[in-house]
Amino acid sequence: MLIADSLYRFVRLFREAPSFTVTNQVAEFPKRPDIDFYEPEPDYDGLAKRYGVEHKGFTEKVANLTNPEDLKDGNELEINWVTSVDVLASRTGYFEENPFFQLAAIGIVRTGDRNVLVGVRGGDITPERVDRFASGLYGCPPGGSVLFEHDYGDTDPITHTLKEEMEEELGDFYIDGQRLLGVFEAFKPGPTGYKFVSVLETDATLAEIQEMNVLANRAYDEVIGKGGSKEDASKALKEDGLPPDAWEHPIILGCPDNRGAIEYWVNSQPQAFSGIGAGALMLYALSLPENE
Repeated sequence: MLIADSLYRFVRLFREAPSFTVTNQVAEFPKRPDIDFYEPEPDYDGLAKRYGVEHKGFTEKVANLTNPEDLKDGNELEINWVTSVDVLASRTGYFEENPFFQLAAIGIVRTGDRNVLVGVRGGDITPERVDRFASGLYGCPPGGSVLFEHDYGDTDPITHTLKEEMEEELGDFYIDGQRLLGVFEAFKPGPTGYKFVSVLETDATLAEIQEMNVLANRAYDEVIGKGGSKEDASKALKEDGLPPDAWEHPIILGCPDNRGAIEYWVNSQPQAFSGIGAGALMLYALSLPENE
């Protein structure tokens, strides 16, 4: 019998948000190709050929945590980068084990009418996709990998990423409060590994966010239904001022913003949750007073 605790493991609830030191340098890791593939700028095509993978045009620097051992009690976290092709090579089994620590972020969105967002994860529902991406299961929008930037501005890399992901997945809603909450480890079904969680507060109501989600997914389905690609649909939605990645959560739901309601939902239906969804919600619930 599946229980919610088997979907995640708490790593740390931040009492004080850690600081981040950012170094614009490729990470050291076993079996890394020659430095000439990375300097002065990454040779993505060369790396793909070196690894024997097809990168399909996804060329980004990805944030890498160099001191994951400090996640449990350290207050300064150090970031450099690997490339998206290195990450792809790791996923295809080139390395014996994952040689770097790619940062990933999940947002808990608190709406103006005291709900937190829960989404049904999109994509075809097949056994492989349910296992790998948790398609059809509950997750928490927004979320995604943290891309490397030399300067994240006046915020941390996690919240910086989630502000961008919120616009891409949910819409251009104003964020009037944000804080870095903690870290958990997610287990299957869905993406696994360590995930940072931030709380994002907006004045938008659950109904307003749902309305935007419905409009965006209808527009997306219309383009796909006419034979268009995901890229075509994304471009069309952007041109219409709609979130281009709304398809990642074709259904948006709300849970009352209190600890008891969140814990009851996750614990009563663990089979309906992804590891990333259950872990993010339960970490957030842990930060709330027991009587709230």
